[in-house]
Amino acid sequence: MELQIFLKIIFLYAVELEERLKIKKLQVVPLLFSDVLQQLSEERNLHARIHLIEINNTI
Repeated sequence: MELQIFLKIIFLYAVELEERLKIKKLQVVPLLFSDVLQQLSEERNLHARIHLIEINNTI
């Protein structure tokens, strides 16, 4: 279970990085893994986080 959660976090990190690169037209954009963890921790609604993970699993 912990490995699955870790892999989902890595996936979210990769998706976020890809989106930032598209926005910056493939310019290098600093993105720390801690940024993604911070975004996840800022989510106050557990159901919303679970829903986001389910959506990303369908991609």
